[in-house]
Amino acid sequence: MNEEFKLVEGDIVPIYENNKGERLVNARDLFYNLRGENTKTKFADWIKERLIRYKFVENIDYICFRNFTKGDENGFGNKTTREYYLTIDTSKEICMIENTETGRLIRKIFYRSGEKI
Repeated sequence: MNEEFKLVEGDIVPIYENNKGERLVNARDLFYNLRGENTKTKFADWIKERLIRYKFVENIDYICFRNFTKGDENGFGNKTTREYYLTIDTSKEICMIENTETGRLIRKIFYRSGEKI
């Protein structure tokens, strides 16, 4: 995928803008802000469960692509991950689903940034 992301707001959860002018949130950033770095839940399980359960639609509510990280010269450490970028509305809905103080704080930040429902 030839998607480029530019950081436009760097609060608790950074907001990015893609080359189409859409404002998006990296789902991995949202996950760690909502759950904390020491969560036992795996990001991949968490995001897949929410996308399926709440019927979010790819290319409408979120975009997904594979990200390849190169390891050393022998290929050790090569890694492919799935990256998810959520619309602001999808991010707010996920914050509501989590029903935590952090989720409420993040929703307020989205409202302050001018991203109203």
